[in-house]
Amino acid sequence: MFKNYLTVTFRNFSKNILYVLINVTGLGLALGVCIVAYMNNKYDWDFDKFHENRDEIYRIELTREVDGQIQAYGISPLSLAPLLKQNLGDMGEVIRITSTGVPVKKGIHVFNKRVAFCDSAFADVFTLEMKAGSKYGFHDKNTIIISEELKDIYFGDEDAIGEIISLTNQEEEFAFIVGGVFKSLPLNSSFRFHAVVLLDNYLEVRQIDEFDWMTWIGGTFIHLPDPSKVPVVEDLLSQYVQVQNDAREDFQVDSFYLYPFNDMAHHGWDIWSHWFRASFHPAAVTAPPMMAIFILLLACFNFMNTAISFSSKRLKEIGIRKVSGGSRRQIIMQFMGENLILSFMAILIGVFVGRYLVSAYSSMWVYLDISLSFKEYPELWWVLGVMLIITSILAGAYPSFYISRFNPVFIFQDKLKIGGRNILSKILLTLQFMISIMALASGFIFTENARFQDNIYLGYDKDNIIAVPINIASHFVAFRDAVSAYPMIERIGESEEHVGWGNFSRSLEYQGHKKEVRALDIGDGYFHTMGFKLLEGREFPPDLKGNDTEKSIIVNQKFVEEFGLEEPVGEKIMMNDTVTLYIVGVMENIYLYGFWAKIDPMFFRRGVDSRMRTLAIRSSAENLEQVNDYLEEVWQDLIPNNPYGGMFQDDLMDEARDINKNIKVINIFLALIATILSTIGLYTLVSLSIIRRTKEIGIRKVNGAPIPRLIGILSKEYIIILLIACLAGNISGFYLSKMLIDSIWEVYSDISTTNFILPVILIFVIATASIGWKVYSAAKRNPAESLRYE
Repeated sequence: MFKNYLTVTFRNFSKNILYVLINVTGLGLALGVCIVAYMNNKYDWDFDKFHENRDEIYRIELTREVDGQIQAYGISPLSLAPLLKQNLGDMGEVIRITSTGVPVKKGIHVFNKRVAFCDSAFADVFTLEMKAGSKYGFHDKNTIIISEELKDIYFGDEDAIGEIISLTNQEEEFAFIVGGVFKSLPLNSSFRFHAVVLLDNYLEVRQIDEFDWMTWIGGTFIHLPDPSKVPVVEDLLSQYVQVQNDAREDFQVDSFYLYPFNDMAHHGWDIWSHWFRASFHPAAVTAPPMMAIFILLLACFNFMNTAISFSSKRLKEIGIRKVSGGSRRQIIMQFMGENLILSFMAILIGVFVGRYLVSAYSSMWVYLDISLSFKEYPELWWVLGVMLIITSILAGAYPSFYISRFNPVFIFQDKLKIGGRNILSKILLTLQFMISIMALASGFIFTENARFQDNIYLGYDKDNIIAVPINIASHFVAFRDAVSAYPMIERIGESEEHVGWGNFSRSLEYQGHKKEVRALDIGDGYFHTMGFKLLEGREFPPDLKGNDTEKSIIVNQKFVEEFGLEEPVGEKIMMNDTVTLYIVGVMENIYLYGFWAKIDPMFFRRGVDSRMRTLAIRSSAENLEQVNDYLEEVWQDLIPNNPYGGMFQDDLMDEARDINKNIKVINIFLALIATILSTIGLYTLVSLSIIRRTKEIGIRKVNGAPIPRLIGILSKEYIIILLIACLAGNISGFYLSKMLIDSIWEVYSDISTTNFILPVILIFVIATASIGWKVYSAAKRNPAESLRYE
C-alpha cells in the first residue's frame, strides 16, 4: 500500500511539476528565513551560557531615586567588596571586575585593546577556555593572561607563554609576563576583553585608594552556590548604604541588591551604568521571528491556495477511490503524505538557502557571529523536524480534509467546481498581499528615516570636526600646541567630556523642582569649535576663570522648558543641595548621542584645565582627511608609545546608519519574497478562474459584451482583493514600523503618506503585469472555441 501511495504521489508531482517547483521553492525560501530568525534568537538566548557557574553568580546592583522614580544601576563602590568578603566567610566568593581600553605594546607594535582588571577569584568562578598556560596565570601581580586573538596579533605562531608584554598609561609602561592564553570570548558574552590582570594593577596605575568609597567599579559579583543565602547577603549589603551615602553626598543610594548573572545581559537595557555588553536590543529579538512567521504564513497560504485550486484536477481520482472502497482516512493520508514530501523537499532547499542567508545576515551586524553549523548547533535537527511537521500541517491539513469530504455522486455528476469561488482561497490571497504591502511600506519608511537621519541638524557641525582623546595632561598640552598652527585647522577646542562620547549627571533644583541633568565640563574654544548656537547670554571667555569656573553654567532650551524659566540668564540653580550655580547663557538644543537618546535638559560648565582630555579640531569638510593624516603624523612623533585615537565626529553616527540600512535591506528582501509568492498565488487563482468561466466568457461575447467589459468582469473580484489587502497592509505596516522604529530610536522621521501610496502603486503594477495579459487573452478569445471548451 505504501508503494501505491508513493506511486500516486510522484505521478501527481510529474503532472504538476511547475506547481511543485513553485510551492517547494517558495516554502524553502520561507524556511530559510525562519532558520535565520532561529539562529539570531538562539545566539541571544545563549548569552553568557558558556560560564559553568552562571546559575550561582549574582551581581551587586544599587538603586537610587531619579526624578521621583527608583532607578537601578549596575556599578558598585570599589570599597564594598573587601568589607563584604570579611562578613561572608565561607558562603561565597566576591569578585570585582572592570575593563577599559589600554594601549598594549610589544616592541614597536602598540594597539588599543580592552583589558580586564579582576580579583584573583575570577578564574575560579567564571569560565575561560585555556589554549595554553594556566587560567591562574594572572594571580601574580606581574603576570597576564591574553586572548588567542591578542596572541596572534603580537606573537603569531610563536609560543607566547613566558614572553613579555606591556601595558601603558601614556606616561610609563608596566611590563607583564604572559602566563596563559585563553580562547577569545564569543560576541554573546557580557565580558569583552583581550587580557586579564589582577585588580591591584588597576589601583596602582590609576593611583586609587581601595578603601575610598568615592570610587566606582564596573561590577561586583558574588558566587553563591546556595541560593537560599541571597536574602542573607542582601541583608549584609544594607548596612553599607549609609557608609556610601556619607562618602558621596552627590550620589545618594537607596539600596544594594543581588541580580542573577544568568539574566544580566538581558537586563542591560533596563539599567543605568551597565558597564558590560548588553544582549541584543529588544527590537533585534522580536523583529526577526515576527518577520519570519509572516513569510512562513505567506508561503503556507500560497501552498494551501494552489493545492485547493489544483485539486479540481483530482476530483475523479477521489471519486474512483471512494467508490472502489477507499476510506476518507486513506485519502487524507495520501494528501498529507504528499504535503509531507513537499515540505521535506522545502526543508532541504531551506537549509541550502539558509546557509547563505545566515552568513549574509551575520555579516550585517557587528555584534553577531553565527553560522549554520549542525555540528556547533546539533539542536538544529530538532528545529528542522518541528518545522517539517508544522509546515506539513499548516500548508496541507485544510486541503486534505477539504478535498477528502467530497461525495463521489456529485463528483461524477460534475456538480463540483472548486478553486475558482473558494472563499478561503480569496482570504488567503488577501492575507498574502497584505503581508507584501506591509513589508514594502516598512521598507519605504526605513528608507525615508535613513535619509532623514543623514540630513538632520544635530545642533552642531558634525561634518567638520575631528575629536582626539588624550588622557595625560602633559601629552594633551604638547599635542595641542604642536598642531594649533597648522593652516588647515580653523579652530581648536578643549573638553573633559565630549558630545557623543560621554557626560556626567548632577541633581539640580530650582524653586522646589528637582531633576537629574546631563552635564559636560568644557574648556577654551570648545563651544565655538563645535558650532553650538548661543541664543542669549554669554559663553565662557578664556580670561574669566576662577569663580566663573565654579559657578557659571550654560543651559540648553530643554533645560529652560523643564524648569519653567521665564528669564533664565542670571537665575540661581542649586546643585546637589549644596552648590550654587548661575545661568550665564542659553544655547540651542543638541542631540548629545545622535538618534539614540531624546533631547534632555543639560548644561555646560567651565572645566578645570588640568582635567581636559579631548581636543575638538575643526576644519573644512574637504580638508578633514588631510588634517586627520597630519594629526596622526604629529601624534606618532610626540606620543609614539600610544596608538592615535582621533575620530571624525560624523563617524559617531555610523551605527545608526548601518542599522537603518540593514533594516531597509531586510524589509526589501522580505517584501520581494512576499510579492513573488503573492503574485504566483494571484496568477494561479486567475488562471483557474478563467478556465472555470470559459463558457461564460464565450456566451457573453456572443451576446455582444465588449472586451473592456469582459476584462472588468474577470478582474473585479481580484481588484477588490488587492484594495482590501492594500488597506489592511498599510495599516499593519504603519503600526508595525512605528513600533519597531520607536523601540530603536528616540529621534526619527515622521511617517508620510508617500510610504503607503508607493507600495499600492507597485503592487498594482506587478499584479497587472502578471495577470493582465492572461485576462486580456481570455476576453479576446474566439467565442466558438470558448463554447466548445470542456
